[in-house]
Amino acid sequence: MPYLATYRTAAGVTQLQLGRALEKTRSMISKIESGTRGLPAALWRIADDLCHAQGASVAEHNEQEQAERDYRAHRRLHRRQAQRGQTQAPAPAPNLVGPHLAGCSPEER
Repeated sequence: MPYLATYRTAAGVTQLQLGRALEKTRSMISKIESGTRGLPAALWRIADDLCHAQGASVAEHNEQEQAERDYRAHRRLHRRQAQRGQTQAPAPAPNLVGPHLAGCSPEER
């Protein structure tokens, strides 16, 4: 996760040092920081302590995990509804007209 790299570099900790503390390779730390690999919650707490993030990196990690769970649940629900033929019409496109053009006709924009 990108914020781990931010906390790590701010604390003056190298990927190698963090890797040794977590018993992971420098390459694995790079993958964790880029989001291609995960890290168990217990190790996030160790990384947070080592990087002096005061719980912030753990909190951000937890928020990201929750967002991913919510997204997967939404996708599963949509897939089930599609299989049952219960999908709803797509949501209308957002209004992309700025407030300064809201009263104008399309020709005037």
